[in-house]
Amino acid sequence: MSSNNSADFYQTNIEKMQLRYPSFKRDIIDKYSPSNELTVSETPEGLPAACIEGHWIHSSRYPRKEALKLVKSGIKKRTGVCLVYGFGLGYHIEAILEVFPELQILIAEPEPELFLRALQLRDFSTLIESSQTGFLLNTPPDVLTSILSRYKTANYQSLKLRSLYDRNSDYYQRLDNEFSTFIRKKETNLNTLNRFGKTWTRNLFRNIEVFRNAGDSGIWYGNFTFSPALVVAAGPSLDDVLPVLPELGRRCIIICVDTALRAVLSAGVSPDFIVVVDPQYLNSRHIDNIFLSEKLKGTVLISESSTHPAVFRNNRLPVFFFRSVFPLGKLIERHAGIVSELGAGGSVSTTAWDFARRLGCPQIYTTGLDLGFPEKRTHCRTSLASFYTQLKSTRKNPADSINFAGLMNADPYFLDNNSGGKTLTDNRLIIYKWWFEGQIKPGSAVEMFNLSADGIKIEGMNYSSVENLLKKSEIRAEINTVAANIREQSSSKYGNDSFKEITQLIATIIKECGRLESICGEALEILYPLKNASNKNELENGFSKLSTCDKKISDSPSKELTGFIIQPVLNEIIDEEKSMFENSEKLYKSILEACSYHRIHAERALLRIKD
Repeated sequence: MSSNNSADFYQTNIEKMQLRYPSFKRDIIDKYSPSNELTVSETPEGLPAACIEGHWIHSSRYPRKEALKLVKSGIKKRTGVCLVYGFGLGYHIEAILEVFPELQILIAEPEPELFLRALQLRDFSTLIESSQTGFLLNTPPDVLTSILSRYKTANYQSLKLRSLYDRNSDYYQRLDNEFSTFIRKKETNLNTLNRFGKTWTRNLFRNIEVFRNAGDSGIWYGNFTFSPALVVAAGPSLDDVLPVLPELGRRCIIICVDTALRAVLSAGVSPDFIVVVDPQYLNSRHIDNIFLSEKLKGTVLISESSTHPAVFRNNRLPVFFFRSVFPLGKLIERHAGIVSELGAGGSVSTTAWDFARRLGCPQIYTTGLDLGFPEKRTHCRTSLASFYTQLKSTRKNPADSINFAGLMNADPYFLDNNSGGKTLTDNRLIIYKWWFEGQIKPGSAVEMFNLSADGIKIEGMNYSSVENLLKKSEIRAEINTVAANIREQSSSKYGNDSFKEITQLIATIIKECGRLESICGEALEILYPLKNASNKNELENGFSKLSTCDKKISDSPSKELTGFIIQPVLNEIIDEEKSMFENSEKLYKSILEACSYHRIHAERALLRIKD
């Protein structure tokens, strides 16, 4: 290959990269030079082939043929995102574009020097200019999640160029860990949405009247910079702390999750805050009739608007909402003045911990946050979960057998704990460990501690003995004074007529859902005859009518309402490899079903408000 060709290729490729990535010169060209480690030769086909440290990075004779074989065997889904480990000379990238033209490609290359050398050897104009490709050159693995989150897809896969993967195995393994974690979280979120979507909608409409007096949780944020916080979860290690919990309550704010409330009250402590977020009825049983208790003096309920209605049915506590995780909730909450956020890591403990952080507390302690099974137990002894186990036990199925089955459900394994030993955990609980570690930033001014010696070790959350917390000064009087002032301040907002906006919004939802139902019904009537149509004019006429229906849907006078109903449906079918007719039918049917469901519950909510 002549040096003139190399210069021409390089100049052309550089210009294309700079056009697409304006910072390419500053971030790459000005900092790196083309590598001299590659040994280049010419294949029988007249293509460049390269080896590094004596190892070919692809076939020395037929790199294109090898690349096609790699791509066809390594890639399973035709749509979505494919993370490619290593650029090489780009043959495998070109093969992906050829075989899977709809696939989005992210190319991770930790050595910009090798990439620049490749730009000297071939013309990559088509590859660089393609809207399907993206380049991660020496990109830190920990930013991968934010990059992947920009793609609207449920399909993620990876392809490894093994020769380069082995050369930078440390980097690629870290990238692989980030990628795997992102996929697990994505799957968990999608599964949660699929599992609880209807439940959230039903609960939200049944909780509409709670908005009359509910405040915004943000009124509490930043007001407790003088006090440590203790987040109380219901893990087995809580049993060790309960005897001294009254003393701890004199020294810090007590934030209790719903599953631990009975245990906390049994210790003679009224928590400052109770956090409840679960939409399921069974979880509400943890607090059956407790909110009527005289023991809860000065306690505040922090919740989310789609929490199960049983939580609010006999509640005397002041309620403060934070923003929901699903679009309909956010829409209604905005009209109610609920704008503050809390972290949603899939567990009430993650939300309670984030609430403590937003209060401004300089130190956050946790107890019962084991993320595992110390002594092979799942909960503290005074939790309702432990009582349920006893109630469900029989002579043929004793409590020990029930506990064992619960432990074995998610492939348990041992992991490092806070005392330097090992504690049994599983794949469900380890997701929360990752969540906490992702939230705790190095160098944070807030100190994080876990009082559980046998709890799973969370990086950034150090172990502390209870004795260390007991050494702190008593500040209960100051905590109560600040809390009372905030409650008084928030109570002055109750009874305002902003609830009228919510009533009007529900009426709009009913109207919009009815409109979409009518359009989708019309579209399905047009679609069904087209499945077996063979006449070109008939097909064209049918497709034209469907386009009109689609335009009516997209031209909604309430685009935000249309969006929260349609987007989950689109997420389900966007990556499915089905025929146009199948996807269209599923789309219209799903929108019709979703609109009907929302309309029915909105109508019931409006009737309850009027009554």
